[in-house]
Amino acid sequence: MAETTKTYKTKCATDGKPISYKRWPVSNVIKDLVRQGGLERDCLELENDGFDSYLAVHKGNYKGNRFEMRWEHEIFLLIAMKRDEPELVQAFAKVLGQKPFARYVFEGYEKPVTYEWEYAYTDEEGKVDKGKADKRFKELKEDERKKELVRMDEE
Repeated sequence: MAETTKTYKTKCATDGKPISYKRWPVSNVIKDLVRQGGLERDCLELENDGFDSYLAVHKGNYKGNRFEMRWEHEIFLLIAMKRDEPELVQAFAKVLGQKPFARYVFEGYEKPVTYEWEYAYTDEEGKVDKGKADKRFKELKEDERKKELVRMDEE
């Protein structure tokens, strides 16, 4: 998993109880992708596009290929890019310690080539809960906008 996440504490909006959550700041994403993922720093740009509660949204560029990442700690990572960039995907996989769950082309989207990592389907040892994973894959399959769908955790 990303080594440079930061823990924040706040109060729950519904009941006021203290909660903590993790974020992966842009500067740390870059460090992780370079140090752990093996990307060249000069070829990677990343900017913070905001945080929506626990969801981090960052926009970037790798070797001229624009991409967007959406990340929520221990829930999911989604990378969407204009064209497939295996080197970038492999770098994220190294940092996260697991292969993407699925790859698809999101029809009608500005950055159509999309990879998903789904933490909710893995246990502490990184093994996939097949039932949960199958359910998510079925959801993806039923979305007509998602073409060229490939399940990658079974390869």
